[in-house]
Amino acid sequence: MPLKLLLKRHNVYHFRWQVPPRLRPILGRRELTRSLRTEDLEIALLRVQPLKRWIEKVKSVTEENLEEVVDMLEELLGQEPFLAVKKASMLEVELRHARMWLESYQEIRRCLALGLETDTLDTSETFSSAASGLQLDLQRLGFKVERDQLLNSRLLGRYVDLEIEQLDRKISALSGSPLSAPAQTNRPKSCQLSQIDVEDFLEDRSTKKPMGKGAQEGYRTAFRDLVFILGDLPLSDIGYDEARRVRDTLCKLPKHRNKQEKYANKSAQELLDMKLPTDKCIGATTIADRLTYLKTIFDWFVTRGLIETNPFTKVGIAYKKKPTADFKAEELNLIFSSALYQPGSPYSKRTTACHWWFPLVSLFTGARPGELMQTRLSDMKYFSGILCIKIPDEEGFKVKNKAAPRAIPVHPVLLELGFVDYLEKLSSLGYKRVFETIPLGKDKVSERVSKWFNEQYRPSHLPKYFKEKEKKLYSFRHTYITECRVYAKVDRVSGEIMAGHEVSDEIEQATYVHRTEVYHLERLVPGYYREQCKLRFEGVDFTHLKDGWQYLKLKKRKQRTLKA
Repeated sequence: MPLKLLLKRHNVYHFRWQVPPRLRPILGRRELTRSLRTEDLEIALLRVQPLKRWIEKVKSVTEENLEEVVDMLEELLGQEPFLAVKKASMLEVELRHARMWLESYQEIRRCLALGLETDTLDTSETFSSAASGLQLDLQRLGFKVERDQLLNSRLLGRYVDLEIEQLDRKISALSGSPLSAPAQTNRPKSCQLSQIDVEDFLEDRSTKKPMGKGAQEGYRTAFRDLVFILGDLPLSDIGYDEARRVRDTLCKLPKHRNKQEKYANKSAQELLDMKLPTDKCIGATTIADRLTYLKTIFDWFVTRGLIETNPFTKVGIAYKKKPTADFKAEELNLIFSSALYQPGSPYSKRTTACHWWFPLVSLFTGARPGELMQTRLSDMKYFSGILCIKIPDEEGFKVKNKAAPRAIPVHPVLLELGFVDYLEKLSSLGYKRVFETIPLGKDKVSERVSKWFNEQYRPSHLPKYFKEKEKKLYSFRHTYITECRVYAKVDRVSGEIMAGHEVSDEIEQATYVHRTEVYHLERLVPGYYREQCKLRFEGVDFTHLKDGWQYLKLKKRKQRTLKA
């Protein structure tokens, strides 16, 4: 918004704002303009802030506070609203950026040497800024250097080093000058880490957006690790160096140290002295998650005024995350002819029909495991005569994003295999959920079903390479989306809607499209069903599975009663 309030006339920036129609008769003007008396964009943005705050007040104007808003304007225009911008402080900002560039350059060099990807987008962006600045400087001197040449040489690092040296000298020259005297500010009062209750943060964050138990425990673990590594420091003493120390120490700590007796009572330094091999230490993905949690916590500290800056903003770790693979036709044939789908096999005799159906429904709906685990019989609804799984938008039903609530038509192959009969059987036995014999997880609703497939069924009844190539329960969703996009040529928007993705079409993203209302679903579902029917999964045989679920257990649900 601040850039929209700026107007440049004869190289001088001006503030300009159009007055809302209801205030024009009172103020007697259609727009307000005022010179900001600077040619520097950064200074102009600082000077426009007080006026911007007044504008935000005007936007919420009511009959009750109308006079107050007008008085504020008259007072604001009658005094000097500009903030004094000191040259020394501007140099300090440039110095901070230069140091970030140097750190980013060094990080990228290190990642290249190790054959890794850079840890965060910020690293690439700050490097890009430094490289662009150097290219421009070299062009002015008559040299043309490509970006790859910059990366493969030490020229960029030396360039940033020199810039830091020059800025340091300029700031030193200004020291003692009235211009460089720091402004008197109310610095936040320091408190010890032991005085901080992370539950306050969790409670505050949960009021804005509901948080799962897994995420809450992640924040608690990250904060405990912070205290374990740094000790009971004052919060204000934690800077960039301390944040890097946390990251570097985490890389050398053992996995699940509190669950192993030989590590449980040791200090951080004692664990470091053990020099454990990499495969025994916390993985890079886990460390990246914990640093993200700490960054969010420290953002909250900044918001509350406990600290001035977040030391974890630029601290990350390079890692390669293995993408979830999809299943090929021959692999789907292996799965659907394995022990679970062999009537009378020892495994089928000790498992349930819910386990039998879960991979099939995952494959033909593309729904996330957590969504299916929560699906109730009451969520199976007909729209225009077509059976759908209706992912609800209601409190208590955990979904990943705003696009998750949707209606997914049941594929005709599932109907041919007896899915309706299965639902009726569940209802007659008193079940509430579609997959009720699989318990919900405590932290994540899908953790029990994922553990069943990935850690119990897959190692015993499927090829060993499935684990090595990241072929797991979530792969059914990836297979569905690949089939939609690549082979079935499903309409892009319909495919995104049925998969629960944010729709890429701008109009579809807006609040004008109300897809989840019953009135609209009655008209939309037939189109979704036509697209769903395009999914064939060529080369996969499902015919032998018809009514195969009936050979598996489904006991009458026990009715719980309160004790007298």
